[in-house]
Amino acid sequence: MTPKPNRDHGVFIDVSEHSPEPPSTKKVLLYGWDADSLAKFLVQVNPDGEVSVILPSSSVANVSTGLEVATATTLILPLNVDRNVVEIVNDSDTVIYIKLGLGAELNSGIRINPGGGAFNISALNHYTGVIEAIHGGTGAKVLTITEY
Repeated sequence: MTPKPNRDHGVFIDVSEHSPEPPSTKKVLLYGWDADSLAKFLVQVNPDGEVSVILPSSSVANVSTGLEVATATTLILPLNVDRNVVEIVNDSDTVIYIKLGLGAELNSGIRINPGGGAFNISALNHYTGVIEAIHGGTGAKVLTITEY
């Protein structure tokens, strides 16, 4: 849910996109706005009270990277309101699951098969939010990601 500001400035907290893993860690989306702009941040509060903020990424142009995915939920792409296209390719020997949002889970969400399986975000399925991934194998596995 994106807020519809009706004032010059404000803050809106969306708790509908929290992650249940682990149960004592809370993740929420925080929106803030002024007369000229809207900002969206992911805020995570760990069981020990540590607060971390995942900032939205800036505008990108043809950014390609190899990213390691763990056996726990791993952030693979932050929020990017300027995102147009993403190509995510599984460059490992293990199935990787991604979630468009928080809290990737094994055997749930979007399955990317090993050895070149891919998922694409484009104008047909446009998505600019956080993307997380997980795998059920051992060690770190690699996704290649191109975003522009």
